[in-house]
Amino acid sequence: MCAAMRMSGRAILVVFTVGMAAGPVSGCKEGEYRHNGICCPRCPPGERVQDHCTAEAGTTCLPCEEQTHQTEASGDEVCKPCTKCPAGYFELQKCSRTQDTVCDCSEGFHCTNLTHSNCGECVPHRPCPPGQGVEQPGAYRMDTQCRTCPIGSFSDENSTTQQCRNWTDCVNEISPGTNKSDTVCSQNQHVLVIVLVPVTLVILFVLLMVWRKRLPRFIQILFPGSTRRSQ
Repeated sequence: MCAAMRMSGRAILVVFTVGMAAGPVSGCKEGEYRHNGICCPRCPPGERVQDHCTAEAGTTCLPCEEQTHQTEASGDEVCKPCTKCPAGYFELQKCSRTQDTVCDCSEGFHCTNLTHSNCGECVPHRPCPPGQGVEQPGAYRMDTQCRTCPIGSFSDENSTTQQCRNWTDCVNEISPGTNKSDTVCSQNQHVLVIVLVPVTLVILFVLLMVWRKRLPRFIQILFPGSTRRSQ
């Protein structure tokens, strides 16, 4: 019984001793930091410590240098460097003494990890493979939406913008179209079109000229008295 009381007394003494030791370490008020056993006032956001406080004087602070920042009150001697936006990002807001650079996804990228202040990760929009066309282009928070090309259309390339295109209409078809390739037409068809179009235009022009020359005679035949009256 006595031994148990002695052990309990020692435990209380140890806890009391640890509490006394821990007290001064965590005893600084909010807005203070400990340096050499003294609670010093923190420097405000946008500033750093030049000289730590002493028993006779408070903390001396200096503004953060260019391209550095401090977002919170602290006892740091050096301000944090400003973030440089990596590839796939653009600078949405410049760095200031009290705020780091805000980066956002560049065109052609979308955000997969949106944080409270900016995007944690920007990744490229995925291209739609051959046989699929773009149904919805990628946006800031959304990847490219693809769909399989329906019958009568095709896509033959990897693309983040290309929609499904209609098959070519052929008079003489050599190979039918698929969702990955266009219809293959006979070369003779193209030659025939190239020849017929200008020939048809020439014939129409000749007929028009002939019609203009013969128009007065045609009117005289239809209306024989019209010429005499005009005389």
